[in-house]
Amino acid sequence: MKAAHAHMKIDKHAFHALTNHVFVGMAKHNCGGRQEREEVYDILWSMHPDVMHGTNSQPGAAEKQAVSLWDRMGGEVTVRPLCNDLYVMHSSDPLTAGWFGPHVQGNKRTAEEVKENVFTFFSSGIGGPHKYGGKDMKAAHAHMKIDKHAFHALTNHVFVAMEKHKSGGPQEREEVYDILWSMQGDVMSGKGKSS
Repeated sequence: MKAAHAHMKIDKHAFHALTNHVFVGMAKHNCGGRQEREEVYDILWSMHPDVMHGTNSQPGAAEKQAVSLWDRMGGEVTVRPLCNDLYVMHSSDPLTAGWFGPHVQGNKRTAEEVKENVFTFFSSGIGGPHKYGGKDMKAAHAHMKIDKHAFHALTNHVFVAMEKHKSGGPQEREEVYDILWSMQGDVMSGKGKSS
């Protein structure tokens, strides 16, 4: 794996998307269920260090830091519709719908309330002006017991939405990847953290 991928210099968000394709394919072709996706997740993640061996950080990242991630992602005109799309993706994707949406037991917010919470949370996390007033991530997700492959799909929705809305480029996706991955333990606190 190291030799085969060393020349590619694959970004973290791209590796994430590549592995998500496996889960999408498994769901599309009815290839196993949740347990099998969890096992495949562990196998794919075990290859992460070798596949990413040749990756270097993006050049020019230091210069971009002077402008907030919020501004580099397009501000409210871009981030609000992006966040609205996240809720739609979370609640309709077969890999994640079982944990999200008003129909799921334990979820107390309407779709509009969740969209607003996602937007203000995102704004708060990337230097935007809107402050999040909802529960912390651990409390908000504790009842969900989210599987590893589902968390993976959820975070991949962000990259898909960023691409759809032309919200930043590879550097911004890498920064968002790091932010999302830093929350994994809290979001998955009801299930237990994994790499």
